[in-house]
Amino acid sequence: MRFIDTRAITLGRRTLSGADRLLTVLTPEHGRLMVVVPGLARARAPLYGALAPFTVWRIILGGGRGGLMRVESAEAVARLPRLNDSLGPMRAAGMVCAWVRATSREAPGDPQGRDRFALLTTTLRAMTQQPDPAPAAARFLWRWTHLAGIGPQVNGCIDCGRPPGQGGFLRLNPGGRICNGCRKAGDLALSRRDGTDLDAGLSACNTPQNSPWRQQSVPVARGLASLAQTYLRHHFGAHLP
Repeated sequence: MRFIDTRAITLGRRTLSGADRLLTVLTPEHGRLMVVVPGLARARAPLYGALAPFTVWRIILGGGRGGLMRVESAEAVARLPRLNDSLGPMRAAGMVCAWVRATSREAPGDPQGRDRFALLTTTLRAMTQQPDPAPAAARFLWRWTHLAGIGPQVNGCIDCGRPPGQGGFLRLNPGGRICNGCRKAGDLALSRRDGTDLDAGLSACNTPQNSPWRQQSVPVARGLASLAQTYLRHHFGAHLP
């Protein structure tokens, strides 16, 4: 029997039969996996309460039913309790996990698998460290577009090459910033009616550095998160979260 020793973050769960549960998890080496956890809902079962959300787990997987891997053991590596204690961070973390579940796939040996797992882990941790989770959520969604290979070009107008300035627009396909002079129907404005300007924030969220996005105001971060979800739905499907 083949066994897999890996880390995992739970993205979702549903009842399989009786006390057994079918979980969707993200792993650094195998991407998204569907795994069976026997007796997860049975109080005296060895794995009762294991693989709770918003926790990094070390799991051992073995052969299971119908080609699905079975969780043989699970040990918490890093717990993030504040995500379960506060409604705002809990909802933001749930949204992030829902996007990962909807846009990732099983991919053994994926060269970006570790980066995807690290991004989710650091995002969940950041949501416990900030007063509002919106900046971390916005940063995650835009970095996720790059790991998915659809990240927008934000260093200049994709039509004329003009350097970025205040305002401007975002073109969904191909993804990138558009200046006022090159705007076409369907391009999304980066300046909102309430005066919020998302232009500088878009650049901060799309850079690999970890510091600039932390300085975003909550209104800008929420606007960037909403814009990112529109962008992801355009590329992955309107049915997404």
